[in-house]
Amino acid sequence: MVKMELELSETAKRCIKDKLSQLQGAGGLLINFVEYKSCCGAHVKISNALVVDIKRYGTTVVPVAATESVVAYVEKDSDFFETDYNTIRVDIGNSEDCDLFEVSFE
Repeated sequence: MVKMELELSETAKRCIKDKLSQLQGAGGLLINFVEYKSCCGAHVKISNALVVDIKRYGTTVVPVAATESVVAYVEKDSDFFETDYNTIRVDIGNSEDCDLFEVSFE
């Protein structure tokens, strides 16, 4: 496995924090992680308290509430890094209202 730390922009951090804050206590928080161009498995961690383990493309889970720190950690298998598509998409929201954040690997 290859592990990379992705530092989100300040604007994205603020948007995510605001969204998480709105959704806390409102029937749970749904994180839908979508790998942008491939179906590789992934492990995604957004902040120290918010962990999403994705088995395949389109998997959704209900994680614990997030802390104030918002940093994305992504582990992908090596096949992912052999492609030209190094952009992932993270949809954050409930089932009826998802905000989209895109993060590109350096």
